[in-house]
Amino acid sequence: LHSALNGFQKLKMYKQYIHTQQLIGKVHEIQGNYDRALQYYQESREIAEKQKFIAQLSFTYNNIGNAYFYKQEFKKAVEWQ
Repeated sequence: LHSALNGFQKLKMYKQYIHTQQLIGKVHEIQGNYDRALQYYQESREIAEKQKFIAQLSFTYNNIGNAYFYKQEFKKAVEWQ
């Protein structure tokens, strides 16, 4: 997946890049690596905001909220959901 990220970034295929970031973040989330997952989610959020990709932003906000929920940081979770 990381090589795909590099390719998508070089080709400026931002929606695919964001989707791949989300997948990698989800893998980390499932493994319990919530801080690492949040790094991927936050990076994809920045790109989605910059490119004004509303659908991708909604998924990203939800994933960020879920990661905070699993970290038991409920106030932060609610801010993103």
